[in-house]
Amino acid sequence: MQLVSQVPTRPVLLVLDDKEGSIADRLHRASPLADVVTRASSEGAWSALTSGRRYSAVVAFGVDHELADAATRLGIPVIGVGPESATAERDLAATIAAVAAPVAWADHPNGLSSAPACAALSDRPGGTGRLLAVCGPGGTGASLVAAGLSWAFGSAGWRRRVLLADFARRSDQAFLHGLEDPPAGLLQLVNSGRYRPIVAADVRRHTLARPGFRLLPGLRRPAHWTAVSPSAFDQLVMVLPELFDLVVADITGDFEGEADSGSCDVEERNHIARRSARAADTVVVVGGARTNGARRLSQVVDELLDLGVDPARIQPAVRCDEFPVCTHRKFSRPSRICGLPSAPVELATVAGAPGRLLPPEAVWPLAEAVTDLLSRLPAPDRRPDLVPVVPGSLGCLAP
Repeated sequence: MQLVSQVPTRPVLLVLDDKEGSIADRLHRASPLADVVTRASSEGAWSALTSGRRYSAVVAFGVDHELADAATRLGIPVIGVGPESATAERDLAATIAAVAAPVAWADHPNGLSSAPACAALSDRPGGTGRLLAVCGPGGTGASLVAAGLSWAFGSAGWRRRVLLADFARRSDQAFLHGLEDPPAGLLQLVNSGRYRPIVAADVRRHTLARPGFRLLPGLRRPAHWTAVSPSAFDQLVMVLPELFDLVVADITGDFEGEADSGSCDVEERNHIARRSARAADTVVVVGGARTNGARRLSQVVDELLDLGVDPARIQPAVRCDEFPVCTHRKFSRPSRICGLPSAPVELATVAGAPGRLLPPEAVWPLAEAVTDLLSRLPAPDRRPDLVPVVPGSLGCLAP
């Protein structure tokens, strides 16, 4: 008796705005062996694209440019259909045969073609993506580096599904991207999973499309961290890597906890940064080029080590464009941070107007170093830590 059926290999077509079923009928006639999945709205098509299932092509009368760009970045061609006719049906069959490659059920649901330099990002143990946390002392440009890495990994040549998540307590990503009043952000996304699990449609609704990646704006005010439930944020950290190939988290470089200060309120305030750092595949620590910048960089690294982050997962980076190069001023470029196997990556000086995002060329050395780390390190266990209950600590019922 055969218990496992043969794995079929056939095109899987995603049909958009097929309210009357006309496009589906034409596709069945043009390609009888194709598997047709219909969605009646753009939101439904977005949910299908971000659900993790692979599609051979997107078919529609007309599709918005944002959805078409997203499908192209995922390696999915877009087929536009016109009025029905016999000639058009033959042309449609030829187009499907030419561009719609068969999809095997045994293939990885999020498998994408990638550049050789970024092949490590396709190694997704357990069907999840990778989480990259970027932090640093204040004023070193960690947010700029996080945005530059998202742009580099999400560029057309690398073809990655990238999310830039602003998890910093004092969020700057919306400002850096010129968004004065973003419609949604981290707090709204966390609240969407208060009574049910967070799904791909929620992430689509509360994120914004940027060139090469999607942006999750952060908290509107630093005091809004009190509205983010630690358990709800733990759920978000586990969901986002399942929907994207790479999640770049811009976090605050403050990891003080109850064991350090004796205050549980301080640990809850820093829970977003602490949870992101412990769940990250790699933590990039950005420091300054001055002598004081190297010392502050070492302090942040020490806090990460005290938090329990594996030293092999920490990648330091030093920015050398904080000020113009002068002959009487010397840079402090440490060859290696004490306790870390990875040497700091020097980010070259980039000429440009102040306030603009770093171009991908400015972070290529750091992107290559991160890719090398991801290729050698397995994905960490992102499940929340279980706290043992000491017998007698929960009290007892009255007799």
